[in-house]
Amino acid sequence: MHVQHNQSNGKKWVFTAASKSRRDALELAKKLSRWRCPVLILGPTGVGKEVLAEDIHAHSDRATGRFVAINCASLTPGLFESELFGHHRGAFTSAFAHKVGLVELANRGTLFLDEISELPLEVQAKLLRFLARGTFWPLGGTEERSADVRVIAAANRDLRKMMPASFREDLFYRLSVVPIVLSALEAEDTQLICCELTEDIARRLACTITSAELAALPHLAARSSWQGGVRELSNVLERYFVLREHNTAIEETWDASIALSAVELHSARSSIPEPPLGSVPEMLRSVDDLVFLRLAGQVHSIRELAERVGRTPQAIYNRLKRLGVGPDELHGDQLAKRILEVRGALAPCREWIQAVLND
Repeated sequence: MHVQHNQSNGKKWVFTAASKSRRDALELAKKLSRWRCPVLILGPTGVGKEVLAEDIHAHSDRATGRFVAINCASLTPGLFESELFGHHRGAFTSAFAHKVGLVELANRGTLFLDEISELPLEVQAKLLRFLARGTFWPLGGTEERSADVRVIAAANRDLRKMMPASFREDLFYRLSVVPIVLSALEAEDTQLICCELTEDIARRLACTITSAELAALPHLAARSSWQGGVRELSNVLERYFVLREHNTAIEETWDASIALSAVELHSARSSIPEPPLGSVPEMLRSVDDLVFLRLAGQVHSIRELAERVGRTPQAIYNRLKRLGVGPDELHGDQLAKRILEVRGALAPCREWIQAVLND
């Protein structure tokens, strides 16, 4: 097993890599750490995208600056702009004081944008402007400010498939000068990560580990696929230490820990929340409009759109008119704006829709 905890200038690379694909990704990250270009890290949930981003920062010439992380999926468009660029007192109703944005906090450091695929189009344009010029306007501000920031972005979705309807092509190419792709954990990665997590968790819980456990747990972990990545594996390992008994076999305790994960997952999926009261008719209309508008952004003509949805061209013209989109704007800003507005209308029902899709 090849361990990739190499050191550079006395600093350890925290990102764990045993399989060839992860070792290749780590080698590419090491090369990129010496440069200041933006980095885009792609891969499924739980494979260590933020860990690798922090490693790149720690081994760059910006290591003395801050590493500032933000999850793009957790904030609304208005709140995201305020978080990113800051605001002045009175910029909006609840702006009672001046606030420095994350861009300014990351000056001479690194800004990590996780789940950038969820960034609203209107904010994407402002982020693109900042990347191109290094300048920004705080909300309510009267003068332009600047910051020297390296941006590292991450996504667990295929951004190319989102273009141009919900992700800007120019932003994608600005971010992906050299993309790093992380694949799902392979068995050898799982074994190595399990070894490290076992020691960390045992130390934190003040538990002793037997040599038999150190030998057995990595192989048991490698038998399962971890959809939740390292976080899920860490939970199962911690649960193992909580459940283990002196006279119980290692594999028996491990199976009990895995079984509790399955119960937890089934319970979470079975308890689908109710949609907001009175919102169902509007939700159904908005979902239908969103699907229609997404399709409109993928075709080249009204006739093609009519064939895709099984309607006459005249019906398509009428529906586009109702939605405020001209027939010559299938790939324009107005279509993107309407998609954003419809997505906003669905926001109160998003948790319910997600639960239905995941159940």
